[in-house]
Amino acid sequence: MQVLTDEEIAENLSVLTDQVLKKYLIDEVNKLTWTFAKTYPKHPHFYIIRDKTAEERIYVELFEAIEMYGVIEYFYKRPMKYLYLGDGYKYWHMCGDEQGNINTKWTIKDSKVINRALHENKY
Repeated sequence: MQVLTDEEIAENLSVLTDQVLKKYLIDEVNKLTWTFAKTYPKHPHFYIIRDKTAEERIYVELFEAIEMYGVIEYFYKRPMKYLYLGDGYKYWHMCGDEQGNINTKWTIKDSKVINRALHENKY
């Protein structure tokens, strides 16, 4: 029988936790009604509005996952934080003035909209 080190146990647990979290979030976001952003046809995406189209619990969980696990990519020249769950979409929130200050630690009180687009859409 192989004995794992504490580091190996932590790494295996982290991978398992990430997989479980992603599966859970995919299941939850698929319960939401996403609205197509028809005012931005050059940048096709969908959105949910906090307090209107999203269940608060799911909205908060998705927001927190974007903040914790999102990766920095650019929307043209503006850095944005995107979350990839493995369901073919990328997710991002809209907070504050969105002037590209990626170092800002946004909180849930700053957020009113979460977007998603097919991850192959590059701008």
